[in-house]
Amino acid sequence: MQLFRFAVVILSMGALGTGLALAQLPLAPVRKSGQSISAAYEGWYKNGDGTYTLLVGYFNRNKEESIEIPVGPDNRFEPGEANRGQPTHF
Repeated sequence: MQLFRFAVVILSMGALGTGLALAQLPLAPVRKSGQSISAAYEGWYKNGDGTYTLLVGYFNRNKEESIEIPVGPDNRFEPGEANRGQPTHF
């Protein structure tokens, strides 16, 4: 019976250790270039005149590559004016 308990404890510790080690691995390898850039909603605040301002950032998955996306069909706001002061260099 003691041998069985000892085996259960050892196997449980091994399983726990493996789980903790796997939890620290990155989700995906970071590449130098060729990856996507995504917009990220970061929050909002109410202005004094009753309007709202939305905060939008971006996430560049490339380690070294910087990308230029001019205002146009791939970098715009809708509806309304396409150019509202958004960044073009990522």
